Amino acid sequence: MRTLLAALLLSLAVPAFASFSDFQTLVRPENIKPFALDVGGVLGAASVDTGRPWGFPGFEAGLVSGMQFRPDRDDAIMRGANIKAFGVPLLQAGVGLPLNTSIVVHGLSVGGVSILGGGARYTLFKAPAVGSLLPTVGVSAFGDEIHHRYFKGDHFAGNASVGWNLAVLTPFAAVGYDVTKIEATSAATAGVVGMSAWARGTRVALGTDITPLPLLRLRAAYQLLHGLPGATLDLLFKF
Repeated sequence: MRTLLAALLLSLAVPAFASFSDFQTLVRPENIKPFALDVGGVLGAASVDTGRPWGFPGFEAGLVSGMQFRPDRDDAIMRGANIKAFGVPLLQAGVGLPLNTSIVVHGLSVGGVSILGGGARYTLFKAPAVGSLLPTVGVSAFGDEIHHRYFKGDHFAGNASVGWNLAVLTPFAAVGYDVTKIEATSAATAGVVGMSAWARGTRVALGTDITPLPLLRLRAAYQLLHGLPGATLDLLFKF
């Protein structure tokens, strides 16, 4: 557990959107799309879960994060700023509703960037018992607004996941799809302000939830974000 907590704290140290101070000088019309692809990937990675129902009136809150270990090869903005691994942590809270549905809100506001969003999760099939060979199957949809001092954007994500409840462990697999728009609001190059681009990317995740204590849930997953390695690390409290 201490190893996972240390990894989660490390994720907060990787560059988040607030560190993209070189966007203004590096942005060009042709590199907005690959930048949007990378931004959408880490936001989508932070929305992945096991598909399990929360119950009514269940409540969950904590910290979620998505990371990518290197920028896309065409992302001249991050590569030009010498950014290697990057990611974003989000504070998140959600409540369980009847009919195996839950709603979630999450956000971040620090150092010149604000992200506000949320979504809904629905469990299509709940495993009949702990340790069952049948998985729990869930789907979710999320939307986010992004505001940085040099750009703004919108992100939309859809996820499908299967998870196996083994008491303390809940291994899961998930797939996701991200649609992201980024618009330059400040740029050193003439004519770039106001230009925007849409990017679409897929995600695949393999991970597990760990419940070392009744109210504590740790989530770790390895992800491929539009073909590039990344991860999810979450620390959540369920009530």
